Amino acid sequence: MRKLLWEKYSSRKKSDDDDDDLGKDYPIKALLEKNLKFPEDDFNLWMLHTNFHIMEIDVENIEFIDGVECLDVWSPYSLRIGIGRLFDEEKVKADISFILNSSESLQILTEETKKEVEEMLESFKDTKYWAILILPNGKIVTYTSKEEKDFKEKLEFFEKIQAETTCQLLTS
Repeated sequence: MRKLLWEKYSSRKKSDDDDDDLGKDYPIKALLEKNLKFPEDDFNLWMLHTNFHIMEIDVENIEFIDGVECLDVWSPYSLRIGIGRLFDEEKVKADISFILNSSESLQILTEETKKEVEEMLESFKDTKYWAILILPNGKIVTYTSKEEKDFKEKLEFFEKIQAETTCQLLTS
């Protein structure tokens, strides 16, 4: 199962905060150096870690999400993403998660099933908790919830089915 971990980005180290005398003679230079040294002062930066390779097509799709201000690929499993301050941070992160959770699994489905799943994904875009279980025979089972507790219980059930079969599971 694909996993995503979001962490607030910080380039600061304890010793970096002790630069009080940096700009005594050249205050503008110190300000510029500080902004280059600590980009999180100017950008709302997040690290996204995954347990799967992030594909080039995923990166291209993420770049077009409203609110993504900057995007740096740090490794096949990690991205640094800047989210615009005037955008809903949780919605932007959810849109990114949506793209990453749906991209690879959809590549091995039949065209008919893929189209059906894409329609479901689109309808779930504003739903906080959702799961799609694609059975080996092509039938699709979905679950949505507004409550995290209810969702986690159903997700555990879906994960057990997935572990015992060749089902595909997509989740929010």
